[in-house]
Amino acid sequence: MKVIFNFTRSPPAPRRRCFPSLLGVGALLAALLASGLASAEPQIVLPPAPDQPLPGIPRPSLLKLPRENQVEVSLDQPAMADSALGGYGEITFNAPSNGPNVVDLRRLVLYVGHNFDSHFRFYGELEFEHAVSSANDKGEAEIEQAFLDWVKWRPFNLRAGVIIIPVGIINVYHEPPTFNGVDRPLTDQLIIPSTWREPGAGFFGEWRGFRYQAYAVNGFDANGFTASAGLRHGHQEASLALGKDWGIVMRADYTLPFLLGHGVSADVGGSFYFADADQGQPQFGGAVPVTLCDADARVRTHGVELRAEIASVWIGGIHRLNRALAAAAAAMPGDPLGAFDGPVAHQLLGGYVELGYDVLHPLKLRAGRQLVPFLRYEHVDTQFDVPADLGRAPGHRQDLIVAGLTFRPIEEIALKFDYQHFWTDAASAADASYDSYNAGVAFMF
Repeated sequence: MKVIFNFTRSPPAPRRRCFPSLLGVGALLAALLASGLASAEPQIVLPPAPDQPLPGIPRPSLLKLPRENQVEVSLDQPAMADSALGGYGEITFNAPSNGPNVVDLRRLVLYVGHNFDSHFRFYGELEFEHAVSSANDKGEAEIEQAFLDWVKWRPFNLRAGVIIIPVGIINVYHEPPTFNGVDRPLTDQLIIPSTWREPGAGFFGEWRGFRYQAYAVNGFDANGFTASAGLRHGHQEASLALGKDWGIVMRADYTLPFLLGHGVSADVGGSFYFADADQGQPQFGGAVPVTLCDADARVRTHGVELRAEIASVWIGGIHRLNRALAAAAAAMPGDPLGAFDGPVAHQLLGGYVELGYDVLHPLKLRAGRQLVPFLRYEHVDTQFDVPADLGRAPGHRQDLIVAGLTFRPIEEIALKFDYQHFWTDAASAADASYDSYNAGVAFMF
């Protein structure tokens, strides 16, 4: 018996667009099939953004899963019955003045895409963190994404599975070569808990440069909320997750087409998330609603790169929540994972502005080669608004300046170096003002 594997053109890294209601997804799909709305429509494809580096290495068909420079690849490439492979990773070195030097294979991610036919597609990612995962090591092995797409009509398509929550810049575009700096911005770690993924279903599409996605998604588990990391340890990642509370997440992006003719690539976006996080657990005494809003922008022109983002989280039922968390920590005094590090805030706030310039841009190199000095200012406060009777925990307001250099010999590889200086409201002098020198190697294919 002859078995033929057809590895030709890849379904890409689908990453966006959708609207809530699990029940509505099935109804809408049936309506589409019945009414013929899924009929083909002439596609309007924007011209390529200026200053986008070309891939440095021609990719064989098996590796053609484009990243970053196509926001919703599943809309921009025809599908055949084929599969494709890819991956990304990073090795980092951090030398803070208030702690030990650390070298880490921070992550290695392998992904696969498969087109069952011209409409049904699968995409999945398997991530390994910190090199070794065992009972005695801190590493993790986890599914970062695993979902199915039904792609038929450019303005409206369906998605279901474990999905990246479309909030902010880094949570959507988290491949290490695509952003400056060895570490992700604090806003995208402590306010938006990247890489944040949950099971969900919904729809996505694009029309004349306007891209949207919306999903019904499983909510947080409030037992994981902390003063220092906010929501970060509350996401459940479809791992035997509590599934009583579901919510919605929506994101819209718009590429400003009138600027492309002037050599400017500008993309603006906004996100909204809402869900309860008590998951019906009696210790919280009622609902713990979580609301998150984000606005962000990316601009490129003639070698200049600008990024800006602001995000805020509001948590309700804050007194009941903190009483439950403090009681749980008191019941496990010897467990550092259950330690109560201060009251969880009613509001968390973070944002940054980053400016960079590709000094090789005037040379008009064609292999994706870039050398980008950059400067970022960031402010993050996971205790931005705490009720007066709970009291603010020190050390959670941080201002940060990052100055660094990113060298990309080709588009898929980045060598990174940066210097960070932190100012915080910590009680100890060593943590109130400190520096860190960092270096990293990042890749994707």
